[in-house]
Amino acid sequence: MFDDVEELDAVGPWEVLAHWTRKHPQDGWAVSCLSFDGEPVTAAKGLVLGAHVALDDAPPITSAGVSAGIDMALHLVARLAGSDRARQVRQGIQYDPQPPI
Repeated sequence: MFDDVEELDAVGPWEVLAHWTRKHPQDGWAVSCLSFDGEPVTAAKGLVLGAHVALDDAPPITSAGVSAGIDMALHLVARLAGSDRARQVRQGIQYDPQPPI
């Protein structure tokens, strides 16, 4: 995360990954947020988001945009835990990527 990040760009993927790791701990994964220096950031609308780790101490995997970030996170779940698990997580967070119209 970085100062002025759009809240949904950070929180959307967090929702996917946190739902997965909390509801399916048997998959053996954990989720964390990172910032450049490991310190909290202030998002575009003023929400302060805490980081768990600094960029230099984090593994590689990133995306941009609200739905792109959610889609990236679901893709990660599918790669690490399978397509069925990704569908369970998508349903669990009530994410339906089809346009309503």
